[in-house]
Amino acid sequence: MRLSLRLAIAMISLVLLTVGAVSFLSYRNLETATWPRALERIDGHARLLASELEGYARGARDDILGFRSAVALEGIVRAHMAGGMDPLDATTEEKWHERMAARYRAELESKSSFNQFRIIDASGAEIVRVDRSGPNRTPHVAHGSELQSRADREFFKAAIALPPGKIYVSPIDLLRDRDAIAVPHVPTMRVATPIHKPDGAPFGIVVINLDMRPIFDRLQSLIRPGGQVYLVNEQGDYLLTPDAGKGFAFEFGKRARWQDDFPDLAKASIPDSGISMPIENVGGESGAAALIYARPAGGPRVAVIETTPRSVILAPAASLRQSVFVAGAIAVLAAALFAAFLARSLAKPVVQMTRAVNGFSTGQPLALPVGASGEIGVLANAFNRMATDAREKTAALSREVAQRQRIFDRSLDLILVVDRKGTFVQVSPSSFAILGYQPDELVGRNAVELVYPDDIDITRTEMRAARRGRVMRNFECRYVRKDRHVVPLEWTGVWSEEDQQHYFIGRDVTARKVAETKLRDYAEREQQYIAAVESSQDAIITNTLAGTITGWNHSAEALFGYAAAEAIGKNIGMIVPEDRRDDHRKMLVQLGDGAQFEHFETVRIAKDGRQIDVSLSVSPVRSPSGEIIGAAAVAHDITSRKRAAEDLKHEMEERQKLVDILSNTIGSMTDAVLVADDKGSVIYSNPAAEKLMSIITGQTPAEWSVPNEVRLPDSNELVPINGRPLMRAVRGETLSNFEIVIHHKTADKIHNVVTNGGPIRDRNGRITGGVVVYHDITQIKETERQLRQAQKMEAVGELTGGVAHDFNNILTVITGTIEILADAVADKPSLAAIAKMIDEAAGRGADLTQRLLAFARRQPLQPREVDLNDLVVDTVKLLKPTLGEHIEVEALLKDGLPPALVDPSQLTTALLNLSLNSRDAMPHGGRLLIETSPAFLDESYAKENREVKPGRYVMLAVSDTGAGIPKNIQEKVFEPFFTTKAVGRGTGLGLSMVYGFVKQTGGHIKIYSEEGQGTTIKLYLPPSLGKAEARDTSAAPDVQGGSEAILVVEDDALVLSYVVTQLLSLGYDVTTATNAAEALEVIKTGKNIDVLFTDVIMPGMNGRQLADQVKLLRPNIGILYTSGYSENAIVHHGRLDPGVLLLAKPYRKADLARMIRKAVPERA
Repeated sequence: MRLSLRLAIAMISLVLLTVGAVSFLSYRNLETATWPRALERIDGHARLLASELEGYARGARDDILGFRSAVALEGIVRAHMAGGMDPLDATTEEKWHERMAARYRAELESKSSFNQFRIIDASGAEIVRVDRSGPNRTPHVAHGSELQSRADREFFKAAIALPPGKIYVSPIDLLRDRDAIAVPHVPTMRVATPIHKPDGAPFGIVVINLDMRPIFDRLQSLIRPGGQVYLVNEQGDYLLTPDAGKGFAFEFGKRARWQDDFPDLAKASIPDSGISMPIENVGGESGAAALIYARPAGGPRVAVIETTPRSVILAPAASLRQSVFVAGAIAVLAAALFAAFLARSLAKPVVQMTRAVNGFSTGQPLALPVGASGEIGVLANAFNRMATDAREKTAALSREVAQRQRIFDRSLDLILVVDRKGTFVQVSPSSFAILGYQPDELVGRNAVELVYPDDIDITRTEMRAARRGRVMRNFECRYVRKDRHVVPLEWTGVWSEEDQQHYFIGRDVTARKVAETKLRDYAEREQQYIAAVESSQDAIITNTLAGTITGWNHSAEALFGYAAAEAIGKNIGMIVPEDRRDDHRKMLVQLGDGAQFEHFETVRIAKDGRQIDVSLSVSPVRSPSGEIIGAAAVAHDITSRKRAAEDLKHEMEERQKLVDILSNTIGSMTDAVLVADDKGSVIYSNPAAEKLMSIITGQTPAEWSVPNEVRLPDSNELVPINGRPLMRAVRGETLSNFEIVIHHKTADKIHNVVTNGGPIRDRNGRITGGVVVYHDITQIKETERQLRQAQKMEAVGELTGGVAHDFNNILTVITGTIEILADAVADKPSLAAIAKMIDEAAGRGADLTQRLLAFARRQPLQPREVDLNDLVVDTVKLLKPTLGEHIEVEALLKDGLPPALVDPSQLTTALLNLSLNSRDAMPHGGRLLIETSPAFLDESYAKENREVKPGRYVMLAVSDTGAGIPKNIQEKVFEPFFTTKAVGRGTGLGLSMVYGFVKQTGGHIKIYSEEGQGTTIKLYLPPSLGKAEARDTSAAPDVQGGSEAILVVEDDALVLSYVVTQLLSLGYDVTTATNAAEALEVIKTGKNIDVLFTDVIMPGMNGRQLADQVKLLRPNIGILYTSGYSENAIVHHGRLDPGVLLLAKPYRKADLARMIRKAVPERA
C-alpha cells in the first residue's frame, strides 16, 4: 500500500478520531454543566409556582378574620338571639343580613379570586350567600329558596367544631350546587371560621369560596416551553394536568394518580422541602422533575410537579454534537479529497493540529493551520469552526454565571452563603443598605453575632430543619444593624448538601411591617369610625359634589325610610323637596369652595312622602391630597323638637287656661279656701271664705281669728288658735274630713264645717305654708235631721196604721150594734141615755182612728179640683162661732187662684184642726189669719227640704198671734200623740192628721214659729190644670133597702155577723163567705149574686184580687169594698183607684145602705 494511501487512511482516521474526541468531550462537558443547572432551574421554577399558589390564597385567610369581626355579623348574632330585633340599636336581623350581603357584594366586585361568601347558621342553613351566579358572573345575593342547607358537607362539620379564632381550609375540589357538580367545573377551595355567641355556644360559620381557575391558568402560563406542570393533592389525585381527562377524576369515581405516571418520583423519599431529580415516566421518556409542596391559605398540603423532557434540557448539547458531527463529516470528506496533499504536508500541520486539540480542553487559544493547503487546512478550518461554536456555548454559560453574579451584586435583598456552623462565607453588597456592614466586614463572622438575641433559637431550629431537607420559606427573624437598630427580615433559603452550605435570601420587611401596622391601625380606626357612624343617633350621609350618595348609615335608614342598598348610588335630591332643590344645588357649589354649614334647619322628604324637619351640619370631604371630593352631612331629626316646642307652647297656653279656670273655679267655689304662708298669714282667700268667716287675703293669725269662734261638734269648749285647721296645716299636719263648728260672731250664724287640707312643701320637702278647704255641711246636717224625722214619722205611721185597722173592725161592730140597741131601748130613757153615751164614745174612737190613718197616710182620699177660696169662706163661717168672740178671724184670699187637687172634706178637717190649735195657743184672745196664694218652690228650697219637688203649688197658710212653739220641740209637733196641752185637753193627733193628709196629697207643710210672736203653718198643695168642681151641698138621702142578692166576704166573725144583720134588716138576700176561696166557690155554683161586698184586707187573696176574679166570671156584678186600712190594694198614691166604691170602717147602717144602693146601679 502506498504511503499516500496509508497517509490518507491515517489522516481520515485521525480526523475521525479528532472530531469524535472533540464531539464527545464537548457533549460531555455541556451535559455535565447543563444537567445540575437544569435541576436547579426546574426546582426554583417549581418553588416559584408554589409561591404563586400560596400568594393567591393568602388574602382569604386575612379576609375571613376581618369578616368574623364585622359589625354587621355581630348585629346578626345579637338580633338572632333576641328573637329577630337587635336590642342594641333596634335593627332587625333581616336588615343586618342586607348589610352583610352588601359588603360581600362589594368584596366580590373588587376581588376576582373570590367566588362566593356565605354565613351558615348552627343548623347548617345558609342565612346569607353572595356568589357570581349573576349575568356575566356578576355578584348575586341569594334569597329565599336559593339559600340551601349545608349541614351534611364536610367543611361545615369541620368548621363548626373549631374553637373561637381558628380557621378551617378545605381541600381543593369541584364546586357543587344542590349536591351536583356545577357546570362549568369550578375548582374551589373554602376558607371558613366559626362564629360564636357571647356565651361561647356556636352560632354558625363564615365561608369564603376561592375560585382556583385563575391561579391554575396562571401556573400553566408560567411553564417554560417543552415543560409541563401538574397540581396534585395529598392523596395523589390530579387537580391540574395537561390531560383534561385526569383532572379531578376522583370527583367522578375514576382513578388518576401522579404516582402511576411518575414511578421514579414516587419511589423517591420526598422531604417536606420538596425534591428535584431525573426521572423516566411510565412511557419510558426521561427527563427532569421537581415536586414542591405548598399549603394555600395554610390549609391541606398540595404538590406542584414540574417536568421537563431530557431532549429539552440537553438541546444545547445536542446542537453542539450535531454541529460537530457535520463538521466531522466535512473534515472526513476534505481529508479524503486532499489525502495526497495532506500526506505530503502532514508533519507540520499534524503536529500543530495535535497541539491545538490538546490545548482545546484547557481553554488555550487554538493555533490551527487554517492557512495550510490541502486536507490539513480544511481540517484545521473545520476544527476551528467546531471549537469556536463550543467556546460560544461555553461563553453563553459564562455569561449566565456572570449575570447571576450581577444579580447577586445588585440585589436589593440580602443574599447570604453560610456554612453549617453559621459562618458567613459570601455576602451580597446589599448588606450595607440593610445591615450597615460592608460584605467583607461580615465574611468570616458568625450569624449569631447579628441575629437578635430573642430570635437565635428559632433561627437555629430553622437552619437545622433546612439541613434535614426542608426548604425555608417566609421565615422571619430580626437582625441587629451596625447602628444597633433592629431590622425584621423575611428569609427564603435552601441547604446544599453537596456544598455543605446554606443559601439564604433575606428581604427587609421593615416598610411592610410599618405598612401592616398602619393598615391595621387604619382598619381599626375604620371599624371604629364605621361603628360610630352606624351607632350614631343622627343620620350621617356622604355624597359626591355631583350629589351621588356614597354613604348612608343606620339612622339615615330609620329617618328617611330608604335602606342603604336603595340609597347608595342615587342622587341626594331624592330626599330634597322640589321647592328646595335649587338651594341644595347652591349649597353643593359652596361646599366645593370649602364652605361649611352648621345647624342649618330645613325640610327633607322621607320615602313615604312625609316631610321631616331636620337640622343639618354639612362639611366638605377632602382626599388625602386635600382636594374636596364630596360632602358629609349630619341630619338631626328636629320634628319632635319642633312638635315639642309647639306642644310646650300649647301646654303653656293650656296651663294658663287651667290656671285661669282653677282661679275662677276656686273663686266661684261654694267651699271656702284659705292658703297661708309658714307663719299662718293668709296669702289667698276666696270669696266663699270671706262670706263664711270674714277672712281676707293679708290677714295675720291674730287678725283672722277674731271674727269667729271655733268649737268641736257636741262641745262648748273653744278651740285655741293653734288648734284651728289652718295653723295645724302650716305645722305639717294633714286634715281629712275634720269637722268643726264655726260661730260667726258678727252675723251670729253657726255653721257646721268639714275641713280638708295639709302643708305646702317646696321641692326639697320644706314646709312653706298650708292650704285648707272648708266645706259647709250645715244644710247637709239639716237634711239628715229631716231624713231622720221623716223615717221616724214613717215608722210611727206604719205602727198607727196597723192599730187603726184592727180598731176599726171593733168599732164597726160597736157602732152598728149600738144602733140596734138604741132602737130597742128607745122607750126606756135610762137605757137610751146609756146607748147614746156608748154611741158617742164609739164616734170619738172612730174619729181617733181616722186621725191615725190620716197621719199614717193610709186613709183613702178622693181628690178633685177644689177652689180654696170658696172652701176657706165656707170654713170661716163655721169657725167664727166655734172659736169664740175673743178670737179675730180674717181671711186674706188671692184672686185668680188656680184650683188645688185635694180631697175637700179632708182639707176642711185639716183647716179646722189648725184653727183649733191656734185658738188653744191664744187663750187670752188674738188674731187668726187664713191666707191663700199661688206659690213656686225652686231648686234651692228643694235642696233644703229634701221631700219637696220643685214646681208650682197652691198655698194655704194659717197664722196666729199666740205664744209660739219653742225651737226644741218644733221637730216633734207632727208626731202622733205629742201635745203640750194639759191632760184631757188634746189627743196630740191634730197636727199629725194634717201632716199625713198633706204628704198623702203630694204637698208640703212648713212651720214658722217664734216664741212670744206666734206661729204660721203653710200648706203647699198640688195645683190642678182643670176647673174647680162645684161643691155637693145636697142633704144625705134617707136609708133605703132592697131585695137584691148580696155576697158578703169578711174574715172577722163579729163584723160579718153585724153586716149580715144590718143587710137582712134592709131586706137584702145575703150569702156569706169568710175568705176569697169560699166566695169564688159560691160564684162558681151559678147562684144569682147582684153585689159583691168584700173586705179589702184578708188572709191569702185580698179583696181587690177577689173582685178581679169574680169580674171574669160575672162581668155585670156590682163591687163594694170595705176596709179600716186599705194599704195599696185599691188606693194608690193616697187616692182611690178610678171607679172604686169604698165604705170605710167603722160605718153605720145608713152609710151601709147608701153605699149598697150605689153598688147596685153599677150592675145595671
